[in-house]
Amino acid sequence: MPARPRNIIRATVAVLAAAASLLITTPIAAQAEVATCGSRSPNNYHAGFVNPGDPNVEGDYAIISTRYGAVCDTDTSANNFTNQYAMIASNNLAGWAQDGYIRWYGSSIVFFAQQSSGHSLNTKYGTSGLALGSTYFYYNKWDPTCYCMEDIIGRTLYLKSTWNPWSAWVLPFSPQFTGEATYLASDLAGTASAPANYTSISGQDSWTDAWEPYPCGQMQSVNDGSALRVDGKSWRINVTNPCPNFNLYTG
Repeated sequence: MPARPRNIIRATVAVLAAAASLLITTPIAAQAEVATCGSRSPNNYHAGFVNPGDPNVEGDYAIISTRYGAVCDTDTSANNFTNQYAMIASNNLAGWAQDGYIRWYGSSIVFFAQQSSGHSLNTKYGTSGLALGSTYFYYNKWDPTCYCMEDIIGRTLYLKSTWNPWSAWVLPFSPQFTGEATYLASDLAGTASAPANYTSISGQDSWTDAWEPYPCGQMQSVNDGSALRVDGKSWRINVTNPCPNFNLYTG
């Protein structure tokens, strides 16, 4: 699901149909998506901040607050989802490692992690619903002891690659912090009064493997949902302090 600035991404989150039976919940009335899903892109739609290629970064993380995102109603499959995540991607966007939270039609909000070498795909979902307002660290970490990428949520290792990104991916890597939805009619998680907060945005130094605050001004925004929908709402990005923290929401 890497995002290309001012364009759509090449790969999509693969939501397993078997997961659709998990964690049914009641939608929150305060958010009202557009009921009719309409057309979709095979690459989905995104909003947030990305760096197309940063030679100084081999991994990244962010703290993201958990918010509800309503999805449109005419696609009742598990492929109709909305999510928020941190990701490190191959420069050609064919491979990635990402983790965050997701909900699809009829489900609760759960953790997810996904890795792609460019040739193989591995996805894992949490099994417990997340509390609204809760915050978690979402790491995409290069581990030099195993020559692998690790997706870590909080202190829990979710995925560990069986391949080396330095040989499987194209350099330089692309750090990305975005929300995503299958349809523009769906909401990105969050409202103006309770947005999805991205804070403590950091990169893993490609020379020292150390974690460092990501420098201000080195990412650019992408927002496929900036145009007003038929309900008068759109996807919103608000930059917050300290830079490069930001909020995402629908309003």
